[in-house]
Amino acid sequence: MKLPVFFIKRPVFATIINILIVIIGLLAFKNISLREYPDITTPEITIRIPYPNASAEVVESEIAFTAENELAGINGLTKIKSSSTYGEAKISLKFSEEVEFSKALSDVREKVATMRSMLPKDIKEPQIYENNDDDDPFYYISITNPNKSSEELIHFAFLNIQNNLIGIPGVADAQIWGASYSMQITLNRNKLYLYKINVSDILDKLKLYATNLPAGKINDSIPITLDISCLNEQDFSNIVIKNQGSTTITLKDIADIKLKGNEDFRIRINGKPGIMIAVKKTINSNPLKVSEQLTKKLEKIRQTLPADYIITSEYDKSDFVRFSLNNVKSSIIEAVILVVLIIFLFLRNIRAALIPLITIPICMAGCVAILDMLGFSLNTLTLLAMVLSIGLVVDDAIVILENIYKYIEMGKSPLQAAKEGSKEIGFAVVAMTFTLSSVFIPLAFMQGSIGKLFIEFAVALAGSVVVSGIVALTLSPMLAAKILKPGNHNILPKIDLLIYQIETKYQTLLSKILPKKILLSTTLALLIVGSAIIYNFIPKEMAPKEDRGIVGAFIQKLSGISLNEFDDYSIRVERASDSISEINKKVAFISKHGSQIVNVLNDWSKRKRSAKEVKEEYQEKAKLIPSVQTSIWSEDSNLPGMESDNRGEINFIVKTTLSYRELIKTLDDMVNTLKKIPLFKEVTHNLELNNIGYDLKFNKYKFSQLNILPQHISDLLAVSFDSKYVQNFLKDGISYNVNLSLNYKPKNINEIYIFNNNIPVSLGGFSELKLSAKANELRHHNQMRAAKINIELKPEVNFDQAYKEINNFIHNINEPGIIIDLGEKLEKFRHTYLQMLFLIALAIFFIYAVLAIQFESFIDPLIIIFTVPLGCFGALLFTKLSGNSINIFSQIGIITLIGLISKHGIMIVEFANNIVKEKNASCMEAVIEASKLRLRPIMMTTFAMVFGSVPLILSFGAGAEARNAIGYVLVGGLTIGTIFTLIIIPFMYIVFKSLNKKSLTIT
Repeated sequence: MKLPVFFIKRPVFATIINILIVIIGLLAFKNISLREYPDITTPEITIRIPYPNASAEVVESEIAFTAENELAGINGLTKIKSSSTYGEAKISLKFSEEVEFSKALSDVREKVATMRSMLPKDIKEPQIYENNDDDDPFYYISITNPNKSSEELIHFAFLNIQNNLIGIPGVADAQIWGASYSMQITLNRNKLYLYKINVSDILDKLKLYATNLPAGKINDSIPITLDISCLNEQDFSNIVIKNQGSTTITLKDIADIKLKGNEDFRIRINGKPGIMIAVKKTINSNPLKVSEQLTKKLEKIRQTLPADYIITSEYDKSDFVRFSLNNVKSSIIEAVILVVLIIFLFLRNIRAALIPLITIPICMAGCVAILDMLGFSLNTLTLLAMVLSIGLVVDDAIVILENIYKYIEMGKSPLQAAKEGSKEIGFAVVAMTFTLSSVFIPLAFMQGSIGKLFIEFAVALAGSVVVSGIVALTLSPMLAAKILKPGNHNILPKIDLLIYQIETKYQTLLSKILPKKILLSTTLALLIVGSAIIYNFIPKEMAPKEDRGIVGAFIQKLSGISLNEFDDYSIRVERASDSISEINKKVAFISKHGSQIVNVLNDWSKRKRSAKEVKEEYQEKAKLIPSVQTSIWSEDSNLPGMESDNRGEINFIVKTTLSYRELIKTLDDMVNTLKKIPLFKEVTHNLELNNIGYDLKFNKYKFSQLNILPQHISDLLAVSFDSKYVQNFLKDGISYNVNLSLNYKPKNINEIYIFNNNIPVSLGGFSELKLSAKANELRHHNQMRAAKINIELKPEVNFDQAYKEINNFIHNINEPGIIIDLGEKLEKFRHTYLQMLFLIALAIFFIYAVLAIQFESFIDPLIIIFTVPLGCFGALLFTKLSGNSINIFSQIGIITLIGLISKHGIMIVEFANNIVKEKNASCMEAVIEASKLRLRPIMMTTFAMVFGSVPLILSFGAGAEARNAIGYVLVGGLTIGTIFTLIIIPFMYIVFKSLNKKSLTIT
């Protein structure tokens, strides 16, 4: 190849090209975004529709069905789910990936506006949320003060802290969580009876004073506002409810009006009452920079607060990103050091070792430039690709340099050696560069979120390899000609002697073993069969479980008890973790829907046990607490699309056209059957119909005789047994709820009166209150009633074993009206698993196709492809021995390995072909000589790539699980694969070349 010679003659040109790559890379580095994982914007939208005081059944019938029917017609909608709970409907919409997110959002808003008139008038305004990775809070701040109530802390935070945080660049929102103020209007039952006032009359009056109204302009320029809103207790007290003769009855005459805290929600910070501020970052903002700015701002705020206010960062998601990225950076540095040592040991020349070393920063700069130009980011995966690329990018430079060095050792001048050596090896370098790059082309065809996720990894690795090829053909030969000295400057001659002895013994081994066709054929067959056997014994899963430093507990709200009684149970579960030394902080959220306890663990360097081990201990402690259903969970993956389900390891969805009563019978039968399967530790379903509830049955004839609307009765019942949300009011510009309740909780409906034309009528006179079982939550999946069956696996059970068992169970279900869908985790596992197997096969085909074009032969690429099963055997063996699983990361490692291991075959086949042509040697003579000549560069590149991957194996702490998975695949595949490649590839060369000659002779 003449290209290296061209640049040897033009050193300035070669230097400028590589300097430009570095400059562009540095500029890109300042501009490129930093994330934990690549940006995957999935078109998912959530709609929340509050319906105060409505039971789950009412929410389902009045909101969920109507909303689903209207929303189902939106273009590109692939999945619609809903959840109806007490007082709220939540509808989740998922769109196909081809749909533009902004268009989907616009369509949803339009549909929600249209269907608003079809829904009950008492609902609060529907809220639409965009679902994306940046939509979840990432930084949590607590505020406590022993002298202040929760509502006072909330108000203080709104006035003094929230805007300070939102003003930070990169912060999208700062949500304040806790028990906030509410204007509580408690009606006096006796006064209502005395003055003959209905609850509905009071509600109508209150709504008149809900907002300010526009009242035109003066001189067409000065606006007038009709200020009738109520701002404090006195304003509400003076609202006139009724004029009775000469008597004016105001709200204070019939009610007690107090500004007080919301008693339906509470937060504890490390066992003490407090509030939380949940900070969201803007899309694509750097979480590390935003976190750093937030920490600085908190310190400034802290200095301005009174001494009794304690403001603390409780949990920062960027800590995991920071630790993970720091570990990757450390791996890069370690890989560089190890690779440089390997190069030096093989070449024993400091000047020679510098040439491949210069390649590393140039290739990394080029990689960053490519990522930035394509709109990608620096993240865990692209940095992981850079770690892998350390061994790869020096590979081409090593091959070029080693061949040049060989000519210098033969006595030629560095200039002449650079010309002849680079010209001889140039084609092989191009072939290896294209081969390794082509192996990642199939990843571009990978669909779904996983495809989007790993395209950045593929581009980073392939980009580094392409840049390394450019550097190897432009800069490396020129530097060799300029900085290497003539003669042998070996500072470690003993290593030279050792390598010579290895080459000689290797040549002797080949001469003896290559004629033994049966032995080598059997060995190859055993390796392939062995790979299949090992593969079946390795556990398979979507992604390795990560230790993200969070362990929590969800406690299901008990039916029929007060929040205070329920909180006593929550405190017991909360305190169950007190003796676990790994727990650093804890936050408890208690509401009428249940309790969520979040335990933040010490950082990875300060604890010996993993989050999984902590979770198991917490689980055993929580089991000892009677009467409550507690689910212990840990956050084990933040990989988009692979987040863990906190209610079970895996689940599937049971849908029906029947009633929930019939569905729960089916679910109970399924759970009982699944519990008998020995693989499963625990099996539950999430449909509960045993909450205490009541139905008010009207005597329609009696009711029709009255001048009363059903809504009036609904309002009366809402305030009689609970409090009813009425409207909002402003306190210092902050919006809070106005709630209405009765001062007496009636024992039965006979004690509840409504006025019909000023005549009191007992509800018991025309209706009957019946006890009934109610649902806590009613779910729909694609417009069908649905529930989930959650399955927790035993520790020794593999995910793929469970998948097969569940799949068999599902296929045996044949009940009318019942349809079963795989849960998202199972469905993604099935889809991704099959897709990755297809991509591995496609990667092998692409390598074959590229090599066939480069060698202009169908036979030579086939010989080289035999390196793949040899490398895969080593990869699978190391994966099994290390206790790792086959997952998305290890499969990406295998695709990378396919490209790496095939480079050995390319060097042997290319040189053997040249020897056959130039010396007219036999196939055996040519391949033995070529193998001996290429042994040193093969050993150098293998050691460089293996030692470049060793830091991945040794990695620990945040995010280490993914790095370990890829590391074991590459180290095992390259180590064992190279050993067998050095024997099997020469043998296959002889076999295929002999067959080719016979076919040509016959022709």
